[in-house]
Order: sequence, then structure tokens, then C-alpha cells
Amino acid sequence: IVVEVGPEVRLVAQGDHVVFSFLAACGRCRWCAKGLQNLCDRGAAIMTGGRPDDPASFRLSLDGAPVTQTCGLSTFSEYATVSVDSAIKVDKDLPMDKLFLLGCGVGTGWGAAVNSAEVYPGQTVIVQGVGGIGINAVQGAAHAGSARIIAVDPVPFKRETALRFGATHAVADMAEATEIARSCTDGQGADAAIVTVGAM
Repeated sequence: IVVEVGPEVRLVAQGDHVVFSFLAACGRCRWCAKGLQNLCDRGAAIMTGGRPDDPASFRLSLDGAPVTQTCGLSTFSEYATVSVDSAIKVDKDLPMDKLFLLGCGVGTGWGAAVNSAEVYPGQTVIVQGVGGIGINAVQGAAHAGSARIIAVDPVPFKRETALRFGATHAVADMAEATEIARSCTDGQGADAAIVTVGAM
């Protein structure tokens, strides 16, 4: 919920409900006009944070003191200072406890399956890691019509959840996932592999 806005902000107002986007996009530059918001001219500048050794490098300040941000969002804070280009206005009737997921996990996971891997009907997809991003990659692959979605995670609860969210198979390791993919595709293997783990 927007608490306060800067003097030049016109797109959102105090009291508006917003979702934060990890990739800020102005919606007006040549890249945004082409649907390539990840290359937004203003967004790139917004992602450069201040350096503690250079107070002049901070983009934002409050009462003259520099204000820092984490990833341009600071979502682990009770309050966050963000660029208007990172704030997407949403309907006030939508449940905030569900909406907050859209800012990172849903867009990243769903986008990995639908936009980056370009999953299409009939394909076999492996999703390694079924946390917040991976579960959304599973949903994205299912929505795109994947015939087989093999979720890989060592945690039993996450595997069970993946099956409820669209995975056709859920296994504990990549060796088993690879074998399933090969057995379902006459030895060809997966059409796409989406890795959403922090370390392997």
C-alpha cells in the first residue's frame, strides 16, 4: 500500500495498492515499446544502487540522508522505497497475501517456462528445484501445454506440491528425471530443462 509519493510521481497515489516488479520498466522507451522491458533505459539506471563509500551515488534520500534498497525493492522490509517504474498498480479488492508473489516468483518461474524456454504443447520439461520460482515454472509449463513435466526436488513436500500444481512426475534427483525424460521420448530426453536452484 502506497504510503507516500514523491512530488513528480503521477502514476500512483497515496493509498493505492501496488505490486513491485523486480525489473523496473518505464513503459515509454524504445525497449518497452518493443516488449523488451528487461532492457528499459530507465530500468537499468534504477538497478544501480548507491555505494556506501560515495553518498552522492544514492538515487534516493529522505531528509537529506541516503536511502538504500535491496535489488531496487527491499521487500524484506516493513516499508520500502521504490521507483514508480517498479510499482504496478493493482485493484484494491485483490488479496495482498497472494499478490506479493507476483513481483518475483511468479514472473520469474512462469516467464522461464513460457518466454525463455518457449515451452509449447507436447513437450517434455524438467524443472529442477520446486521452491517459489520452480513451482511457477511448473505452472507455466503446464499452461503452455507440456505433455510431461518432471519436477526435481529432494524435499518430499515440494514434490507433492509440484504434482498438485501441474507436474506429471516428481522425483528426488536429476538422474531419475533424466531417465523418465528419455523413456518418454524414445531416448531423446527433455525438450527444456529449467533450473531454479541457488546451487547444485
